[in-house]
Amino acid sequence: MKTTTSFIAFCFFLLAPFAYAQDKTALFPLPNAEGKWGYVDAQKNVKIAYQFDVATPFFEERAFVLHGGSNKENPGFSVIDMQGKLLFDVSIPCYDSENACLMDYTRYSEGLLHVRNYQENTNKYTFYDKQGKLALSVPCANGSVMGMPAIFSEGLAYIMPTDSTWAYIDKTGKIILKGDGAMNFPFEAGFYNGWAVSYNQSPIKLMNKKGVPASFLKKYKVEDLGIMREGYGFMAGKLKTDAEDVTDKVYIIQPNGTVKPVNIVLENSSPVTFVSGYSFSEGLAHIRYFKKTDQEYMQRFVGYLNTDGKLAFDLPAMLQQSEKSQATGSSFYNGLACWRIGTWEEEISAYKVVYINTKGAVVFESPTILLEQ
Repeated sequence: MKTTTSFIAFCFFLLAPFAYAQDKTALFPLPNAEGKWGYVDAQKNVKIAYQFDVATPFFEERAFVLHGGSNKENPGFSVIDMQGKLLFDVSIPCYDSENACLMDYTRYSEGLLHVRNYQENTNKYTFYDKQGKLALSVPCANGSVMGMPAIFSEGLAYIMPTDSTWAYIDKTGKIILKGDGAMNFPFEAGFYNGWAVSYNQSPIKLMNKKGVPASFLKKYKVEDLGIMREGYGFMAGKLKTDAEDVTDKVYIIQPNGTVKPVNIVLENSSPVTFVSGYSFSEGLAHIRYFKKTDQEYMQRFVGYLNTDGKLAFDLPAMLQQSEKSQATGSSFYNGLACWRIGTWEEEISAYKVVYINTKGAVVFESPTILLEQ
């Protein structure tokens, strides 16, 4: 068994560099100077015309757009394909247009979309296929669909059957794993590389699909965990042999079960807890950190961390927060990460959208869009 495990880990490392190759057909949402959204390729060639009030990223060749007015009571989102064809309408929460390119938590996953019904007394999770047909309906706790959307990963999705229980279901709705004590909704509860974070337990644990905790963390006193995307995950804690007054450290769990310390001082992730808001995408994790002076930690910086726990790069200066601007960003998808810069001065506020590559360089950006006061 050890030989097989080692061989699998070795194969993972051989394949990893190829996993982040950019999809040449990928499209990215971008607004024009009038605030209308369309889609461009990685060279900023317009592929779907600027016509939408909101446009979100493509996942599994599907994206969400808002068009035909700005009725906030009935947003009128539609699902489109990669040619820009309107396929069907869908009821999802309304998003501010300037943050649209950052929206990656309501999306298709493994061919299914969880649509949250916001009507009172809703007590079902409903999933639709890529043609807009109802594919799965599962009973749940009254009102639990108001939390984060259910996303399928490795064939399973996290739900709350009752107010005090949690479960993972397969695509037929069958409960595969369940427990007591409903979890707080993390951004992306789910199995990745065979592991899921059991947030409802104390201490927090990584568990496999049988609910068995990861043995490779048994020597650590774990305080917090992030999801194991691409085989890597963040952990905060310390060795059980450490004295009680030893400060918790941040580590990166590796695909072979070892851990590497993070070599910079991370800011507590927001809005979750310590490291559960951090995760890897295409080998890089979007982080916030402090640079140390002789006296104290001063200005916060934003950048991306590599899987060795070292800073890959700082964001360009235009994306670092200042008194008159604030930048919010996404993970990497198809070789690019989207960032939104909001600026304000006296009575003027505006935003622009910027895309950077995995070297930290700006690839293209939108014009500045003025916002109504």
